[in-house]
Amino acid sequence: MRLALFGGTFDPIHNAHLTVAREAASQFHLDQVWFVPAAHPPHKSDHTWTDFFIHIGTIILGILIALGLEQFVEYLHHRHLASEASRALLNERHIDEEANQFNIFATRRHQRDLQHDLVMLHALRAHQPLQPGPFIIQHVSYIYAGAEWQNVHQSGTINYLTGNLAALTYRYQIQDRFLDLLSRSNEDLARAASVLRSPVDPLNTSYEDNVAFSGFFRRLVADPLSVRGSRRMRG
Repeated sequence: MRLALFGGTFDPIHNAHLTVAREAASQFHLDQVWFVPAAHPPHKSDHTWTDFFIHIGTIILGILIALGLEQFVEYLHHRHLASEASRALLNERHIDEEANQFNIFATRRHQRDLQHDLVMLHALRAHQPLQPGPFIIQHVSYIYAGAEWQNVHQSGTINYLTGNLAALTYRYQIQDRFLDLLSRSNEDLARAASVLRSPVDPLNTSYEDNVAFSGFFRRLVADPLSVRGSRRMRG
C-alpha cells in the first residue's frame, strides 16, 4: 500500500490542505494520505496537551464537514446529469415512437411486396409465366435515433438514472435487432434481384427516378394513408 504522511499545524484546517492531499494522491498514485498534526509547533510554545487534543478534534470535524459537503455537491451534480439525460432520452423516445409508426406501416407494405416476389420466384423455378409487375426490392424505413442512449453509456450517466432501465434497454435492443434484420433482408433481396437481372434491363438510378421517389417518400411520411400506391424499383 502506498502511503503518504502530511504534517503541519492545520490550525485551522481548510480546503487548501484537502486539495494538496488530493493532488498528492493523484500525482503519486497513493492509496492513503495521513494527516499528522504537530503536537507542539515551534512557533507556539504555549500550547498544552488539552489544547492539542481540542485541535485534533477540530481537524477531524473540519475534514468530516469538508468531505460531507464534497459528497453533497457531487450528489447534486449527479442528479443534474440524470435529469438532463432523462429529458434527452424522453425526446429521443418520442422520435423513435414516430419511427416505429412509420416502420410498422412500411413493413406491412413490404410483407405484401415479399409475397409478390415469392410468387415470381416460385414461377421461375417451375418455369411458369410470371405475374405482371417488377421484382420489388425497395423497402423504405426510418433509422432509429440512438445517440442519447449511447451518450449516457459513454459518459457513465447511466449509473445515475433511476426507473425501469431494463425495459428501456430492451426497447433499444429490439430497435437494433430490427435494423439488423432489415439490413439482412435488403441484402437477400438485392442478391435475388441480381440473379433475375438481364443485360437488357434498364438501370434504376436515373436522376428522374430519384426525384420521383423522393417526392413519394415525403408524401408517405406526411400522410401514409393518403398514398394509395407505392413506387417499385426494379432490381
